Amino acid sequence: MKPKLQIVSFEEVQQCCRSVELAPVTLYLTPEVLEAIGSTVGSKPPETGAKLFGPSALAGADVLEFDVRGSARAGQAVYTPDSEWGDKRLAYWLLRPDADQRLWTGDVHSHPNGYGLPSSEVGEGLGDLGYARAVLEAVEWMDHFFFPIITGALSGEPRLWPWVMTRDRLGEAQYAQVVVSDVSDFPPRQFRSSWSTAVGDQTPTPAVQELTWTMQLDLEEVAELSRSALSRRDQSFLFARAGTGVLVALPEDFPRSGPKVEMVLAGRHVPLGVRWRRRHQTRAEIRLKRVVEYAFICASREF
Repeated sequence: MKPKLQIVSFEEVQQCCRSVELAPVTLYLTPEVLEAIGSTVGSKPPETGAKLFGPSALAGADVLEFDVRGSARAGQAVYTPDSEWGDKRLAYWLLRPDADQRLWTGDVHSHPNGYGLPSSEVGEGLGDLGYARAVLEAVEWMDHFFFPIITGALSGEPRLWPWVMTRDRLGEAQYAQVVVSDVSDFPPRQFRSSWSTAVGDQTPTPAVQELTWTMQLDLEEVAELSRSALSRRDQSFLFARAGTGVLVALPEDFPRSGPKVEMVLAGRHVPLGVRWRRRHQTRAEIRLKRVVEYAFICASREF
């Protein structure tokens, strides 16, 4: 019989820590994800973890992926996510077709001995609070990061402590109310509202050169979809966001051949290998937008 996952109430959390505040955001989970948490992280030895993903336009999680290697390395001591695996899963979901595209919503992991409070920040990216802070500092589009903690693993009655860190309260954990519902009832996803469109001290100028590839391509739409500013740089196009740039060079036979992409910050250029599918050449704007988004995520980690 699968363990039933119980959600710890705000009142109970306050009994453990009176200073805890109620977060302005809510954690939306599908019934399937709630059950999956209980049957993976909630049914294995403490200090295991998993990642939560949800629709790119909706707030919540409808996909859970268990971190096999990171959990195994923990050995019931301290869980540290497998970053290599995690980066690949983020990229995989980001580059999926429209309806299947998913964004990172949070991580869930377990604690031993019924201790449901987040561990303190003990160094850069270390401890639950340090890890959540590092995620928000690295992933520029995130407005908040959920990191629920599971206690009572292996007991048959696992419990979920729903924690979240918001960008305006870095280093602090707040209690997030949980709503279990179908994806159709998820609200719109909130993105960081203060994205900048400048790269360093340079202000992008409009790209006005007429495009002459094998098909029409609306680069302004790509910029709008990726929430970036567009400008021309020699024979390439620069998409700029939050002090980071993505330089894209399109070959003459585009979209039969894929773009060359570089990440740009403070004058430093780093080439980025991208996979480009030659089939289904319609709606190249959507496909190019995914490449640009992927490059922004890689740039936030690279720099």
